[in-house]
Amino acid sequence: MAATPGPVTNLTATAIAPTSVTLSWTQATQLVVTPGLGSFLDNAGNTWAVNAAGAVVRNAKAVPGGSGTSALTYVSSTNTIYGQDAASKAWYSWNGSSWTKTSGTPVKTLVGAVYSVKYRVTGTSPWTTFGTTTQGSSLKVTGLVPHTKYDMEVITTGGH
Repeated sequence: MAATPGPVTNLTATAIAPTSVTLSWTQATQLVVTPGLGSFLDNAGNTWAVNAAGAVVRNAKAVPGGSGTSALTYVSSTNTIYGQDAASKAWYSWNGSSWTKTSGTPVKTLVGAVYSVKYRVTGTSPWTTFGTTTQGSSLKVTGLVPHTKYDMEVITTGGH
C-alpha cells in the first residue's frame, strides 16, 4: 500500500517539569488518516482521505454517507476501506455504494514503525521537529518554555 504519513491515536501529554512533557500514544497501526491529515491509495489507485470537515473523499470527491468521520483506514489484502464514525466511534466498511457497520476494529499494529514528534507554540507555525523514535509509544520532549501552550503532533512515518 502506498501511503502518506499519518497521525497516531490517543496522544496525551503529561507535564513532568516546567520545561518538559512526556508524550504517550497508541502504538502505530496500519495507516489511519484523520480529518485533514494524510491520505492513502487503494489497490485501484484511488486516493482516499478525510477532509478537514470530517467527510470521506475519494479522488477529492465526497463519498456518499461519509460525513462525520473521525478516522479512515485501508486493508489492502481484502481491498476494504474502513471509516470510523466520529460520534459513536463505531467502524464501518465501504462496499462501493454505502457503509456497513462492522464488529470490532480493523486496525492492526505496524511492524517497524518510526514516529516523528513535532511541536509548536499554539496558534503559530511552522512545526518544529523534536525528534524521532522507533521504540515504544512515548517520548520525553524537553526545552519548552514554562507557562506556554503548545500543539504537539506524533506522526508515524514508516512500518509494514
